[in-house]
Amino acid sequence: MEAAKLVHGPFAVSHEPSIDFKAEMNRSLFDSAYQMGDSKYAYIPISAMTVDVEHAPYQRELKSVLKLCDEWDSKKLDPLVVSYRDDTFVIIDGQHRFEAAKKIGMTHLPCRILTGMSVVDEAKYFAHQDDRKQKLTVYQKFYASLVAKDELSIRLKTICDKHGIMISAANSVKSGCLGSIVHSIEYIESDEEWFEQVLCTLSKAGWDNRRYGLSDMVVGALFDLKRCEFAPRGMNYHEISFTMSRLAEYLKPRDPEYFCRMTQREAIERGEPRGLGRAIPRTVSAHIRKVVIGIIDSRLDIVGK
Repeated sequence: MEAAKLVHGPFAVSHEPSIDFKAEMNRSLFDSAYQMGDSKYAYIPISAMTVDVEHAPYQRELKSVLKLCDEWDSKKLDPLVVSYRDDTFVIIDGQHRFEAAKKIGMTHLPCRILTGMSVVDEAKYFAHQDDRKQKLTVYQKFYASLVAKDELSIRLKTICDKHGIMISAANSVKSGCLGSIVHSIEYIESDEEWFEQVLCTLSKAGWDNRRYGLSDMVVGALFDLKRCEFAPRGMNYHEISFTMSRLAEYLKPRDPEYFCRMTQREAIERGEPRGLGRAIPRTVSAHIRKVVIGIIDSRLDIVGK
């Protein structure tokens, strides 16, 4: 049998659905969508959705689509927000998910359907979409990770329980509270034993029960000692333990809040921006390192200083 030939001209048969047929299909999809409040919800075919490039130049660049494809998880997929106008489902929020879904071969996506919106209304919705979102705090994410049995989160909780340290909101300077959950998890992943040594040193100094004593800037300054001072000198375990013990003696009579605020004053005098910003942790770290270098070189008399 002779192979079928493509027919061109007025008698050609198109396998693409006509515009009228697409519109009818979209109307049927809209009519059958589930109504909830002022919105409708439905699984809409990807082929029925579009991005209004002409009227929506504000849509974001598609830089993270490949990453989204690699990390795709249908369980975490939020519904796209689409506007139903002119018998078309126009994407307002979800362009990245739409493009990623096409690349991985999905055929339908969950959508929230808004109606009665003009091009201007859609632009306003896009501009203010973040106003309607409440981001999870680091504290909430951490405790969710505990329930999800995340290993690093469990290790941090175990260490804090062991040393009687509370885990509170991000960047806490409260007495007895760990300053940074995120950085502490990074420290554990990098060197858990050394992280515990840092906490023990601060406990010996009595800083664990004083404001700013376990702040991110203080814990970070001590944690960096191993990488910046001890490792380059090739110091052994006993030498490091002796130095940290002497450091605890130096810190003990000092008030951690005053210590940190003095570094703030020094930073301001150098022309750094006000507030406990990035310059302050660097200043705290530099001060601590200066003390430790003095201990190592046996030039600092701790007692009475």
